[in-house]
Amino acid sequence: MNNLIDIAIFDVDGTIWEKGVVPDTVVRGFKHLHKNGTLTTVSTGRGYIRLKEALGVSFDDLISDKSPIIVEHGTKIVDKKGNTLFADFLNDEEIDHIVDFTRNNIDLFKMLLFYPNNPNEKVKICCFNKSDLEMEIKKRGHYAVFTTTNPVLPRKDVVTTTQAPQVI
Repeated sequence: MNNLIDIAIFDVDGTIWEKGVVPDTVVRGFKHLHKNGTLTTVSTGRGYIRLKEALGVSFDDLISDKSPIIVEHGTKIVDKKGNTLFADFLNDEEIDHIVDFTRNNIDLFKMLLFYPNNPNEKVKICCFNKSDLEMEIKKRGHYAVFTTTNPVLPRKDVVTTTQAPQVI
């Protein structure tokens, strides 16, 4: 049988992962694709660490060894081990604009998330309201490090990477 599809790319949340689980039917479907010569991978807004955590023991069954993985809302492509193959980072002018906007509108934000250049490192989260901090640590503490520092610091102290912050 000739393989008509070289690679199949799937969304994660609500597609192959539902309510914290990858159903057995999904794993069997991926194995069927592999048997027929199709590479499989995912595209997700999650970072690499959170993706591996979500897919759990199914990670190796779902992601083909030679397939790239699209993470962080398409801003990064990594291999199965989390090594960055491609990244589309913000330039200094874009970072300055985001930081200035945040400083001028700080009351609009609950927190900022900064994804590190290395997808195997923890996400950096600046949580502005100390009363929200405990809840966010419970929710995200396993994949993130936190600060409550208000981003009125000089730019180099706020953004240490050329990564786009995720505004919440």
